[in-house]
Amino acid sequence: KNRVEQQLHEHLQDAMSFLKDVCE
Repeated sequence: KNRVEQQLHEHLQDAMSFLKDVCE
């Protein structure tokens, strides 16, 4: 897999969990 793609995926997961924390 591409290294940049992997970093993007990790950032996406961080953003999603962050949004979950904010929404709750």
